[in-house]
Amino acid sequence: MTGVGGSSNQWQTQQQAYLARQAGIHVVAVGAGRWLDRYELNNVVSQPRTVNAIFADSFSTLQRDASAAVLNIICNSEYSAEFLNPVYTMKLAGRAG
Repeated sequence: MTGVGGSSNQWQTQQQAYLARQAGIHVVAVGAGRWLDRYELNNVVSQPRTVNAIFADSFSTLQRDASAAVLNIICNSEYSAEFLNPVYTMKLAGRAG
């Protein structure tokens, strides 16, 4: 999902995020700015939404506002070993047997 505010097709974005989560993909979203559609962002991420939907005040404060939260998800979650395992990542991408 990219753009100003939200996706061009909110229903399709949420459907694809649902399918990704059902396939075992941990979905994290980072949004920045005042025109951000927080409802949509909260509806595409994995649970708990309070952890996996990350908001920044603006693009200029994105690194300050979001970097610690993203690192926390990657390093301290039940998925951290998978995030850091290149073979697992390649399997998710369909590039490994």
